[in-house]
Amino acid sequence: MSDIKRIESLEEYPCADPQYVSRHTAFLVDQAIVYFEILNPEQAIIHCDKKILENSALLEEVIQEFRFYSYHITQFLNEQHQLVKKFPSIELTLVEINDLQPSQFYVNQEKILQCSSWIENLHHLIIPVHPNTNFICDGHTRLYAALQKGFHKCYIYTAEESGDYLLDFVKMARERNIFHVADLQPLSDSEYKALWWQFCDDYFARKN
Repeated sequence: MSDIKRIESLEEYPCADPQYVSRHTAFLVDQAIVYFEILNPEQAIIHCDKKILENSALLEEVIQEFRFYSYHITQFLNEQHQLVKKFPSIELTLVEINDLQPSQFYVNQEKILQCSSWIENLHHLIIPVHPNTNFICDGHTRLYAALQKGFHKCYIYTAEESGDYLLDFVKMARERNIFHVADLQPLSDSEYKALWWQFCDDYFARKN
């Protein structure tokens, strides 16, 4: 297994391209950077070293890591727009943002500003939800920024492999009177890391 992780901030990896980091489509793969340029709800271009494209096993790992966050992307192209990997299409459903239940308590103000800079249409608002629920798995910041920009709808798809921990997170969110995206509390970057990241670390430490 290779060492693959999503680049969450420029602080973490200053050499990364800010536009991909802000969209959460930059990944570190054994110290090499891979970018996914999303073209539409189904397609993305992979920008990476030729060695990664030629290593089918590693390429599969990278794509699967990306699809953990963006499962709706099913067609992957190289920089010459040639198809290198294809998966079955994913059904998208248009819903009201206000009908979705958050699974976290806070949003990062810095990332809200980043999202606001590139959210332009509903194709930028495709959100995974826990099976047979309206529980948000990922994308809280995008949705919060979208509401601020006047969007009221988004697309959702079922994240079949979302963890059961999400049910605990939703329960605790509701205990804090968080029932809608607008209920999330905006925090500074430092406050967000101190409160939310610490909460997640403590939760998973107890589970282990």
